[in-house]
Amino acid sequence: MVGAIVGSYKIISKLGEGGMGVVYKALDLKLERFVALKILNAQTSQSAQFIERFKREARNQAKLNHPNIIPVYGFIDEQGYLGIAMEYVDGETLEQIIDRKGSLELGETLDILQQILRGVGYAHQKGFIHRDIKPSNVMMDSDGVAKIMDFGISKSIYEKGITKTGTKIGTLLYMSPEQINAEEPTRQSDIYSIGITFYEMLSGITPYESGTEFEIMQGHLKKPAPKLAATIPGLPPMVDKIIAKALEKDQAKRFGSCDDFLQEIGYALNIIRQGPSPTKDRSPMEEQHKEKVKKSVKFTIFAILAFIGFVGIVYLFYTLIAGFKDTLKTKEQTVMDTSFSSTSNPYYQGANVFERLNTGVDINLRSVAFNGSGAAIVVGDSGKILISTDNGSSWKTIISPEPIEWYATAAGGQNGFLIGGANGALQSVAPGDSVFRKLVTPAMSDILNIEVLSNGKIIALGANGDMLISDDKGITWKKSVTGVVNNLYSVDFMDGNSGVAVGDNGTIIRTDDGGNTWILGASVTNTYLKDIKFIGSGVYILVGGDGQIFRSPDGGREWKRIDVNISAPLVAVRFSTPSNGVILSSKGDLFRSEDAGESWKYQPAVAGNLINSVTSGKTRLYMAASGGAILFMNF
Repeated sequence: MVGAIVGSYKIISKLGEGGMGVVYKALDLKLERFVALKILNAQTSQSAQFIERFKREARNQAKLNHPNIIPVYGFIDEQGYLGIAMEYVDGETLEQIIDRKGSLELGETLDILQQILRGVGYAHQKGFIHRDIKPSNVMMDSDGVAKIMDFGISKSIYEKGITKTGTKIGTLLYMSPEQINAEEPTRQSDIYSIGITFYEMLSGITPYESGTEFEIMQGHLKKPAPKLAATIPGLPPMVDKIIAKALEKDQAKRFGSCDDFLQEIGYALNIIRQGPSPTKDRSPMEEQHKEKVKKSVKFTIFAILAFIGFVGIVYLFYTLIAGFKDTLKTKEQTVMDTSFSSTSNPYYQGANVFERLNTGVDINLRSVAFNGSGAAIVVGDSGKILISTDNGSSWKTIISPEPIEWYATAAGGQNGFLIGGANGALQSVAPGDSVFRKLVTPAMSDILNIEVLSNGKIIALGANGDMLISDDKGITWKKSVTGVVNNLYSVDFMDGNSGVAVGDNGTIIRTDDGGNTWILGASVTNTYLKDIKFIGSGVYILVGGDGQIFRSPDGGREWKRIDVNISAPLVAVRFSTPSNGVILSSKGDLFRSEDAGESWKYQPAVAGNLINSVTSGKTRLYMAASGGAILFMNF
């Protein structure tokens, strides 16, 4: 294409090529400036769904205006070509610089790291998560300015990877533990990837670089990063502390934001250039830890004093009523008074609402389903399938006829249960005799959730906006036209025709014809939306990432956000009556409503494991969680 004119752009030279297409250096004939022109390849541009996704993500990146983010100038859709025009950066990727130099000096590393944190922090404030930070996605121009590429638009054209049966999987080297566990990425996921990039700039390699995909994943999930101060002469030990903080396995223990990370880097730069300050010998991270310790000590002292006070009050109360002891003994008790029994209150909960079932495995469990006859089925990592026929008291592993990853399960279908997985695989399962029956369905991407609705429909939701619908208990399936390309996670109907489905990037779609066709609904957020439930009288409740709750009183047309002051991802919403509902976060945070979802009150609870999905039983909620845990609570 060199020399060709596409729209108002003249192709000058080829810069690189990737799975999506080719990137060219081009001249904008109208504005007389060079641009980087990304043109989709012919195969990709034939997919209507991918085109819509490409356009949406191009529009999203065009909203980001920051010196450390490559801006999008325009969109091309003419002469049979589809692509975007971006700023042309005369330089090289950070990955190329690391490959050329072997490693970077500490001062240069910290300067680049600050720029990356400023750019990513700005994107986070605008509601965007990059999800794929790595050196190949950072361009360095001739003035030393770092510019971040590919905010969700495409994989880098300078992909670095390790080989597994001929497939590049380089992103895995920078992937956070929650992404490896197939959980939704958060701001802390970007911070983790920045920490890996920090490590690589200093050492020339990533901390978990190994020959196999499994070993890399195990490193991210279980192993601390090797310390660099022991191998890099003159490297301050505080650098290892900063890296360790960014690479914490638990998201809650990482830097809370890019600004927090920046503060620590700024302190490190000051130490390098000027030496420790005589008035401040602790870094912001250490100051924060000291403050937490102070608060913990204060709380402990307060708790002890409160306990002593409580004991004193109890003793005083006891002495006051001791004089009436004989009178109380002689009083005839013909009727037991239960009017003040806390356990008889329908809203009573013990110290911790969660109980757990022993599955005998320690893998990440993705989905669980129970029916009303004591049978249950759960799917987890590595294609594991477990079944129970005694309400979860005991479990056994069964062998799947298809050696693939399974992501979803539901109680429904002719044989009792359905499971869905990679590449649209859908099976009907009879737990009693472990019989699988492969279901014939239209072509589909990965099945991420299966919903059995009260109106009798069974809906399989998938990646790339795919959706299958069955009206005959899963015997036959038809593919629905959703018009979107983002992953879909949940759907519910308020009658036989009107329904709402939700998914990634704030996707909300509505149908008025039973799910045959869908229209894009109002945009309420840029983060993912995980679960939606219709509770009656036109009211839907919707939950998603960053602790977001939305309520619609008009069948999903207009939405109002309800603030509960929490940032943990919300995974499920359930209602036992049109008024009484509960919302769960992935960490086990619990919220209850008694007014049809108009307000929510926090209830302390400790799950102990990360919750991936929730299903309803007759009187309980069951949760598939990490570490092989199936949790349940009375509902």
